[in-house]
Amino acid sequence: AVADYRPARAAAQKIKRGAGPMSVALEPNPDILAGLARRRRPGQVFVGFALETTAGLAHARAKLAAKGLDLIVLNSARDGIGGDTNRVTLVEAARRGGAAKPRALPVMPKREVAEHVLERALALRARRPAKARARKAR
Repeated sequence: AVADYRPARAAAQKIKRGAGPMSVALEPNPDILAGLARRRRPGQVFVGFALETTAGLAHARAKLAAKGLDLIVLNSARDGIGGDTNRVTLVEAARRGGAAKPRALPVMPKREVAEHVLERALALRARRPAKARARKAR
């Protein structure tokens, strides 16, 4: 993801091109989305994205729970990288009535994927208790 890791050590000056290979040690950054979700305000819906190559649904559900998200979009590494289309699965957080069934979407243009994600996020927001929606309107 965009900011999962950073260089472990900053160079004091420009690193010149050398003849041999170079390696850069990385260290993890704090999880931005999980931090924001922990400070959730009424009416907010948090959506994350997961690109998994193995055990995608299990990893997406684990990430959804660990970060405290409402929805996670499981991306297909095979169908989504470097092109204009993607195949995603929308996975919602468990509710009182149990876990929602994942919704696998067919391959479609990425713009349409975005529209589906936005529609689902708005539907989740509309399901929030009226008290939370009223506070948001103030």
